[in-house]
Amino acid sequence: MKLHFTDIFEVLNQKDEFYLINKKLDTIIKINEPLYTVLKDLEQGKELKDNTLKIDILNILISNRVLEVVN
Repeated sequence: MKLHFTDIFEVLNQKDEFYLINKKLDTIIKINEPLYTVLKDLEQGKELKDNTLKIDILNILISNRVLEVVN
């Protein structure tokens, strides 16, 4: 399964604080550094390593359109 970071969201690192920004709804969510690192890698087109994210977190990110599955 290949995941893609959607264009609706972007991640931001500002002074050691990490955020997930929904550009469409103008909302900002504070996230932890490990999640920021994974999302930043996906944003840059890198592949997700096995067991990087727990299944429940992965499901939340997909259902909220932060990530999408690409064939």
